[in-house]
Amino acid sequence: MPASQTLLFPDPRPLVERLGHDFFRQLTDRPGVYLMHDAAGLVLYVGKAKNLRKRLGSYRVANPDRLGRRHLRLLSQVARIDLQECADESAALAKEAELLLALKPKFNRAGVWPATPRYLVWRRTAHTLELAMRDADLETVIQFMQAKARRTRPFTTPEQSAPGKRMNLEAALLFTDKSGSQP
Repeated sequence: MPASQTLLFPDPRPLVERLGHDFFRQLTDRPGVYLMHDAAGLVLYVGKAKNLRKRLGSYRVANPDRLGRRHLRLLSQVARIDLQECADESAALAKEAELLLALKPKFNRAGVWPATPRYLVWRRTAHTLELAMRDADLETVIQFMQAKARRTRPFTTPEQSAPGKRMNLEAALLFTDKSGSQP
């Protein structure tokens, strides 16, 4: 479709209809976080932006051909957007993480649950592959990151070097378990 061709029906603009053109015109170009609320005042979504004007401007048009159903459902429920300006992008990121953990909004997926650092270890025996999951203390995390940066031999955990405990691990991977379950 040529760029100059007009649409038979304009794209829906639910936020412009509810919040007005002035809301989008008065937005700042500073970093910050925004909270999208429903009609009852419940926080539906928390987001951060380097530039609040550009980020929130991206929500103005709700084209069903370009946006997923979840995104369209969010935009149809938003009744109010609150803004919190921050000094810089890193401050906005920290504030967003804090709000996500505290509020657990319905439409946020990532960063909502506190993560437990764990590592997955495995070893190969003659006929099997043994797997185990271990909680990672700070020392283990640091060792893993340093070994990864140096790209040295396979990483070993502190428990491997304990006397009488030779696990002969082939590798270890550090990951974050968001399920909250214990190994």
